[in-house]
Amino acid sequence: PISNLLKEPKEKCPVIAVVGIPKELEKENKDVIYNTLLSQNPYIGECLKNNSSVFDILSVKSLKSNDNVNQAIIKVSDDIRLAIKNHRNKLYFGLVACPIY
Repeated sequence: PISNLLKEPKEKCPVIAVVGIPKELEKENKDVIYNTLLSQNPYIGECLKNNSSVFDILSVKSLKSNDNVNQAIIKVSDDIRLAIKNHRNKLYFGLVACPIY
């Protein structure tokens, strides 16, 4: 039926790349990366109190230009993306202010 074709499209969430994650933290350590990002960037946790907010680590991989550094690909909701933008497009991880692309 035509009604199936006219459904509203699902809302898409932005995907960001966090560059500068230490090489020691490989793909298996998504929970460590997630918890570290939340603890050092408390405004993300504030946004997550809103049930519609999204902050999901999709993958962790090494940079093509530098094997000593990883990047985390993270799906975020619009409110979290705006909060990161308001914090100079950087997320803190350990002693590093990781740029967001």
